[in-house]
Amino acid sequence: MKHTNAPPWSFFTSFAAPTLAARRRRARLFRGATAMFLCLAVFGVLYSLDAITGTDTIVTAATPIARGTTIRHDDVVMMTVPASPVTGKALHTTDKAVGSIAQHPIEAGQPLYAGSVGKAPTITTGDTVLDIAVANSINALIPGDTVSLVSAVGCEPTSQEHNNEQPAACTLASQAMIMETKARQDGNSTERNLLTVALDPQSAIRVMKAGESGAIIAVHR
Repeated sequence: MKHTNAPPWSFFTSFAAPTLAARRRRARLFRGATAMFLCLAVFGVLYSLDAITGTDTIVTAATPIARGTTIRHDDVVMMTVPASPVTGKALHTTDKAVGSIAQHPIEAGQPLYAGSVGKAPTITTGDTVLDIAVANSINALIPGDTVSLVSAVGCEPTSQEHNNEQPAACTLASQAMIMETKARQDGNSTERNLLTVALDPQSAIRVMKAGESGAIIAVHR
């Protein structure tokens, strides 16, 4: 067996030798180094673009949501979008949207913000729930709104009524929480605006008595 006592750096100096094999080794080394630097350059560019733009995952509407609708799981979906100050203010978990009330019409694909949803109304301990017919339009009212209930014919009989004078309106309930809004057809095919409200028992009694004698108006607070 033939042994050579070459120094440790002979492997590197062989690249500089003026031989065909050395030139081929230099060419392969150059191509490998070039490929490596290109890969590093592409990675650096992609990393820089991601750092500049970035992404954010936010809550968006999966389908159109009408104002006053209770938002369900199927109504919302998480979506990844380019990060921006606008998307940064959107909701980032569906838990903050599901079960809430839409405060305005929301189009499909539109991000949901804190102002887009409101807490679903709940009944306070000691309150009761009452269905009432109101004389005014309820289109602008949604669950969670607070209204005052006013009698159009006055709360107590007065001498003015006997003189055929217009009775003074009075407040039956200063604060009533709307639980639901709905319209029904009565026997004469006339649409009635109905509200389901939560209020204290004493106010509920006044409202029921007033409903027997005249119209009731819901005033948004």
